[in-house]
Amino acid sequence: MSLDVTWLTAFLDLPPAVHSDTVAFWLATTGSTVSSARGEAGQFATLLPPEGTSCLKVQRLDGPARVHLDLHVADLPAAHDRALAAGAIEVAAYATHVILRTPGGFVLCLVPHPGGRVPPPVTRPGTGSSRVSQVCLDVPAAGFAAEVDFLSGLTGWQVRAFPEVDGVVAFEPAAPGGHGATAGSPSSGVPLRLIVQRLGAEDPGTATRAHLEFWADDAAAEVERHRGLGARPVSRGPYWQVLSDPAGLPYCVIGRDPWTGRRVTA
Repeated sequence: MSLDVTWLTAFLDLPPAVHSDTVAFWLATTGSTVSSARGEAGQFATLLPPEGTSCLKVQRLDGPARVHLDLHVADLPAAHDRALAAGAIEVAAYATHVILRTPGGFVLCLVPHPGGRVPPPVTRPGTGSSRVSQVCLDVPAAGFAAEVDFLSGLTGWQVRAFPEVDGVVAFEPAAPGGHGATAGSPSSGVPLRLIVQRLGAEDPGTATRAHLEFWADDAAAEVERHRGLGARPVSRGPYWQVLSDPAGLPYCVIGRDPWTGRRVTA
């Protein structure tokens, strides 16, 4: 039986040396404000959107910078059992949350916190509208099929291939009416769409990792805005551009309507 996932939160896990600069960067790119620090060492904070419920958080953590995901569930003990049955690897279990790894090594947490209202895009004069709408798991080729099968079984969400991009699939939650819906849209109730891409043979990675993706209705202007805030260009695709933040984490700006996900010119 799959989990009843009601919300997704993406965490930026940042080493102390780059934490402040990287948090400031993401506040500027998303138009967010930051919550009060919490945790026994003040290591956690939430990026608060101008409207709606947050789906981005930050953690100061020793080790390389990375992205991990929190899956919000209604019944934590039951979700814990189902995740292990689906093939998740337990890292630690607490009364308030469970830390797991996928078969490919990506960190997922189960948390009992409720979801909320999907935050709308932020509109800025001259650069259009944008929002962080998607989380992409980057999976080494040898483990791609197993990781997709695991996530499909874990979430119960529909798997949809991208006909225009080989080796990429999206997971679509059921809308209230029972049909698949693009996550991040008002009909899905989930703020971030989860996609998985197969890495090329030239990629040296051996474990699944993740990056965040902005949808922007004027991607070129959005990229220039990010570069003005300190982003570094990495590469460009047909309708997306890859940048990196002050921690060296790659992320994408994609030419898609930031609310519906419909393709627009990059």
